[in-house]
Amino acid sequence: MAKAFKTPGGGPTVIHMGTDEEAEATQSLIERRHRFSLEYCKSQGWPEDFNELSIDQVLEIGDQPGWKDPYRN
Repeated sequence: MAKAFKTPGGGPTVIHMGTDEEAEATQSLIERRHRFSLEYCKSQGWPEDFNELSIDQVLEIGDQPGWKDPYRN
């Protein structure tokens, strides 16, 4: 079964193939990572509009433990 949902912050629509439970888990993960990314940008004094971040900034966010495992916090 396919489920579509918008990503936070006006990102693209995600189409998830699988069960409703799997789709909900994926959506939760995306939302938690989005919140972590916003908080990290604020703490670094970076733009909160992800389109304004450099590649290095995006890579730095992805390297953080809070992004890799957002359920840890």
